[in-house]
Order: sequence, then structure tokens, then C-alpha cells
Amino acid sequence: MKIKTIGHLVNVGKTKPNKPKVKIGKMNLTSFITMNYEQRTMNDEKNKAKQTQTKPISNVTLQKRNLTIYVNLRILCLRWRVSVVKMQKIIKYAIFKTRWGYFGLAGTENGLLRTHLPSLKSEKIKSQLLKNLKLVNRVSSIENQVYRIEFDKIFFKAIQERIAAYFDGACINLSNISIVLDGFSFFVTSVLTACRNIEFGRTISYSGLAKKLGRTTVARALGAALAKNPLPLIIPCHRVVRKDGKIGGFSAPGGKELKAKLLKHEHTALTHRKSL
Repeated sequence: MKIKTIGHLVNVGKTKPNKPKVKIGKMNLTSFITMNYEQRTMNDEKNKAKQTQTKPISNVTLQKRNLTIYVNLRILCLRWRVSVVKMQKIIKYAIFKTRWGYFGLAGTENGLLRTHLPSLKSEKIKSQLLKNLKLVNRVSSIENQVYRIEFDKIFFKAIQERIAAYFDGACINLSNISIVLDGFSFFVTSVLTACRNIEFGRTISYSGLAKKLGRTTVARALGAALAKNPLPLIIPCHRVVRKDGKIGGFSAPGGKELKAKLLKHEHTALTHRKSL
């Protein structure tokens, strides 16, 4: 049975409660979405905070961690030291007596690095050799290579005997001795290498040596290059003289007097050999 009311129809017997209809306007919908988004964002941040939250580290745990780091660093240092020792090469030097005084030489298994002409004091030879070898180490350290310097009285014993025989007056060829020219420019190395070919008892002018190098305009620069000679006698720069016959310069200890003495010594030895 239906009862009509004003503007409404009411079901009698099967009545249902009327649900209020919620009308969401345009502004209300935007607010609802914004509120929902903010709520979800806050929940996400809370969840992240819970996940990243860590318990405070105890002193015992911190000490163990520091100890582990320290031990690992010590192991790395020891390994580095072992690797350096393995990579390290040895420079040996020897000082021996000749008729002219004490002669010094130094080098590696690859060849001679430095020589020092005779002096009456062995300590002077030693200090000068060690000073020069420190320069070798300074250059080599750039290439991550450091040498250990040791004294060895029998180092290159055969070369010692040949040098001693030279000062005894024998005609000795020293041009076939192995040498190492590290840390020099290409020009200086070329000059020193060419100088090795000057024969015992012979001389050549600076301009003549420049011609052999094919660089006739660098005669003056040759003097500066020869002044850097690390192996006097082995590289016979004393055999290079001026074009006018004068002795020229000599930067090794003893200066021009020693240069003249060496040339006279070789000339005498050569003359004596020819007369035999």
C-alpha cells in the first residue's frame, strides 16, 4: 500500500531508512584529494624513518670496528714495504788504490753510473760519490724506483784492475765497459756517447766532435755537455781539446792540470808501446 505525501512516495510495509546523500562540490573534492595525498606522504615518511632508524653503537662494538680498521691498515703497510724492497735495486760503490791515488766507481748490475778520478784522500772520494748517488736517487724516484746504496770492495773487480793498469802506464781500452746514462737530455747523452769513441792517446777538437755528431753549430754547447760527464776516464772527455791546440776546460776535480797530466800520460804510454 502506497501513501502519497506531498512530493514523496512512502512504501508502507517495506520501509527502508533513507541514506543521506552527500554532495561533494568542486572545492570539497580538491580538499579531499589533497588531504589523502598528505596523509599517504606522512605515512611513507614514517615508514622510511622506521627502516633507516639504527640502534646506537655501543663502545665495545666501536672499539672492535676501530681495531679491525687498524689491523687492515697495518697489513696494507707491510705489504707495501715488502713490494718496495722487492722493487728496490742496489747501487754498489768501491774505492780502490791506484798509483795516482784512490779511485772511486759506482753502479748497478746494468753498468757504471759514476766514477771519480784519483785523489790522495779516500774519504773525499766517498763523500763525493755518495753525493752524486743521492742525485741519481732523486731522478729515479720520479719513475718510482729507489736504489739502496752499499759498499762493495770487490764490485766490478775486473774493471778495477783495468783502471789500475791504466794508471800504471798500460794502454787500456775502456770504451767497452757497460755504462748507464740516466737523467740526461738526448743531446748530452749523444755527446757523451760520441766521446767514448775517441781512442786512447788521441785527441779531437770541440768542432771536430760536433762534426761527428752532424751538428757543426753546437761546438760551444759541447763544452757544457761534457762538463756533465758522470764517468770521467770511462768517458774520456779529457781527450777533447780546443781547435787552436790549447788544452781547453776540464770540470773534474784537478781541473786543467789533471787534464794535461792525463793526456801526457796516455801519449807516453802509447809511445812506449810503439817502441817495444
